[in-house]
Amino acid sequence: MKIKCPGCAAVLNIPETAAGKIVQCSCGKKLRAPGRPAAGSPAAGRPAAGGQSSPRPQAKRPAAAHPQQPAARPQPPAAASNFGGLDAGLFDELNEKDLQGVTPVHRPSSAVASAPSAGGKLMQQYGPTASEHDQSAGARPGLLIAVGVINVLYSGLFFLIALFFTLIWLGIFFSEADIREHLDPEMENFSTVLTVIVFLFWAVWVWTIAVCASCFIRNKVCWYVLLLSYSFTVIYYLFSLADDLLTDLNIAEIIITIASICISSLTWVYLHQQRPREFYGTTTVKTPIVIATNVAGGVLGIIIGLLILL
Repeated sequence: MKIKCPGCAAVLNIPETAAGKIVQCSCGKKLRAPGRPAAGSPAAGRPAAGGQSSPRPQAKRPAAAHPQQPAARPQPPAAASNFGGLDAGLFDELNEKDLQGVTPVHRPSSAVASAPSAGGKLMQQYGPTASEHDQSAGARPGLLIAVGVINVLYSGLFFLIALFFTLIWLGIFFSEADIREHLDPEMENFSTVLTVIVFLFWAVWVWTIAVCASCFIRNKVCWYVLLLSYSFTVIYYLFSLADDLLTDLNIAEIIITIASICISSLTWVYLHQQRPREFYGTTTVKTPIVIATNVAGGVLGIIIGLLILL
């Protein structure tokens, strides 16, 4: 009989007497010859006893081998192409039980990362906090309080002066008709001048109220009001000093005027410092705007000063 070696595919000629026995091919492959085996042999239950030819058992062996190859061999190359040469079985071996052992590690690491270092703790303990910084930046400087109190006194003084001239003005304009007929013509001119004086004193009083409020209210507009006021005041007192020196040498008035110039100048310089500007929130104001405000106050002081000299 002829059988085919499954190892090298060579055709072997085996005598009939070798049926059911184990034969060896020249390639070293051992196989059992088809036929009726001896009693008790392992091949007794196989269908080869029915006298069928050798291709039937040979068909079973490749059929059994082929299903194993697609199941085991083709998958690793596909997985390698998808994962950059890594074995796909590596990912299959990870399951929920394996991950449960990893999750506790991440929690301590996140806590350690968020925990401040020793230097950070010292900075938090002894360094200024955000609220303290805001309070220090927004605290009202003590010198501004003193300036506000001085302006309150000036405001009260101008109020009394304006009220006094107002009463005189009312007495003249609301007097009886026969009294006004006997008034000197110069008194009529005086009444006109008095009207202007009353208006100016009340205007100055309103301005002093605005300056007083600006010393205590935190607003950019208040800083501009103070800057305009004290740039005007410095120039005004300079002209007033010139008038005192040119007209009558009153030592008391000259000393008061010089003191007023010094106080106004120091206050004007102080308003340009960092602390009051932080209080009013004007640290980012551009320099041309600051210069324009000072120039406006100075021009107004020059105008009023020239009127005094004339």
